[in-house]
Amino acid sequence: MLDLIQLFGSLQSPEEATEEEAIRFSAISIPGYSKHRLAKDAQDKPCLLISVLDSSRKDKSAPIKLEHVFVQYDVKCQISQIDGVIEEGKFTIVGCAVNDETMHTYFLHIASILVTALGTDPSRNEVFNTINNFIELFRGITEIPRKSVQGLWAELFLMARANDIPTVIKAWHPTNEDRYDFSSEDQRIEVKSTSKRTRQHYFSLEQLCPPANTNLVIASIFVEYAGIGTSIMDLVDHINTHLASHPDLMFKLDRLISSTLGTNWRDAFDAQFDIDLAEESLKFFEVTAIPTVNRDIPAEVSEVHFKSDLSNCPSLDLQHFRKQGGLFKATLSQQRFKTIRHKHIKVNS
Repeated sequence: MLDLIQLFGSLQSPEEATEEEAIRFSAISIPGYSKHRLAKDAQDKPCLLISVLDSSRKDKSAPIKLEHVFVQYDVKCQISQIDGVIEEGKFTIVGCAVNDETMHTYFLHIASILVTALGTDPSRNEVFNTINNFIELFRGITEIPRKSVQGLWAELFLMARANDIPTVIKAWHPTNEDRYDFSSEDQRIEVKSTSKRTRQHYFSLEQLCPPANTNLVIASIFVEYAGIGTSIMDLVDHINTHLASHPDLMFKLDRLISSTLGTNWRDAFDAQFDIDLAEESLKFFEVTAIPTVNRDIPAEVSEVHFKSDLSNCPSLDLQHFRKQGGLFKATLSQQRFKTIRHKHIKVNS
């Protein structure tokens, strides 16, 4: 995957613009996308300068200003290149709005996906639509968190060790109202994690009653914090190595992460977990093996939740379920996941 973080570290701070109407940047052409620039502004914040095929058109899209990012279309820019050459041109500016090291790293991570999705010669409409996807990721990190970092890490861990990562991402929360973590055709997978080394998990009664003619598998994982371990962003980096030709799935992955963690988005970098324990503890169960309550409850009773101990439950036959193909074949891997150590380095601006 395109790595803009190291590239940004090679840029110096720009000098003042020589023309009053121009905005000055220190910038470098992006490898493989030479018409676009990775830039540093006068406050040392990262920016993308996007070259647009029809930037000479007079009608402009309205600028966008959010808490963490901004977008300005068709702006006259002066660019100081590494070799000292001054370049002038019109670009669409996608910039980080805050001077924060972790945010700079997150911005550059998402910007890598944006550049990959745009390609080398995007039209104005392509830029507008792709930037809208980009902006939605940053709206997500201002929302209320919807799930713990532990639960999200467990889902991403299952995804990262899958046989077919693109297929699994397509099945990951197709809609916000999904009852199960992964859904595809007649197959469902629900991921349960615990920070205690007892296989006890919370369920809703509805969760253990899948729709007719569907197969539900429960994944159970021990997830413990580790001083030196694997973060969500480490898992994301690994997953993205399998998505080079699927920028749409990269956007989906990061969109769901940002909307799930919300204002706790920094935990994606900071919280680290023991991936070896997760691998050793991972087990899969058929829904019929899960201890549950009597399903014959009064019609007036709803939202029944309880904790079940799966310690003595038989784990399922992975080979049998993989033969069903689809999501199960893509996800239910017997291979031991190659350990990922914490490697996500923050940018030095």
